[in-house]
Amino acid sequence: MKDRKGKPGDSFPQHQTDDLTDESLEQLARKIALLPEPPPPRGFVESAMANWRKSQRVLPPPVMPAPFSFRQKVQTIYAQGLWKDIALGLLLFVGGIVFLLVTHLVPSTLILPIVGCIPLLVVLSNTARLANCGMSELTRSLRLPLQWYMQARLLAIGMISLVINGITLFVLYPAGEGALMLRLALLWSIPTLLNTAAALSLAARIRNFGQLAAMLVLLPVCWLVLLTNQSVINWTVSIDIVRLGGLAALAALLLGGSLIINGSYLKKGGFLHGA
Repeated sequence: MKDRKGKPGDSFPQHQTDDLTDESLEQLARKIALLPEPPPPRGFVESAMANWRKSQRVLPPPVMPAPFSFRQKVQTIYAQGLWKDIALGLLLFVGGIVFLLVTHLVPSTLILPIVGCIPLLVVLSNTARLANCGMSELTRSLRLPLQWYMQARLLAIGMISLVINGITLFVLYPAGEGALMLRLALLWSIPTLLNTAAALSLAARIRNFGQLAAMLVLLPVCWLVLLTNQSVINWTVSIDIVRLGGLAALAALLLGGSLIINGSYLKKGGFLHGA
């Protein structure tokens, strides 16, 4: 084969690639050294990096958000239609009292043990409905602990229920003696505390709103069935106030245990909020 000779414009003739001398290597190194450097990168990435470096010099250091004031906490607690739920609970509460007064299914002294917890049950069920409709993520974005927010709402409606039951008691028995009023207050406080503890436990474990609402409706119905028994009615009249107060204290302990358990569950993202 004939050797191919390099053209005049070639920098390195073909025969030099087969046998490079020291002189040709030095000449190649000088040419490489004289090559121009590549231009700096341009475009989106370089522009973004430049803006980021500039922002690091201009932006002030991050500032922690200011803590909520008491007014802001109260507004947050009563958000998501709490007053509408309270109004609905009061309507059902009054309807239950009228129904039991007209039908005479139980003595008037046992009306509040049946209907006294209805406003709290309505608020609890609607809170669960809001959570199941996707409000859990919004609630977690608040600057309040989730368990504090939920239990503060339940505490608010609990205090409102306490005031409503007290007013109703004085309306039904305007001239009642102190011992009688204390007995009646203990009688309705026991089912109310037990209903609240049971409702919290049910809401922590039932994710379907329809099933939860049905279970909460059964709580007053169960007390209605129980208190229509003549032997139970006689027991409520014959038991002394000390034992009745002990039962109320035991019911309060059960409610406190339910709040503690559900509070720890709240910290894990559960309790009315299916993550």
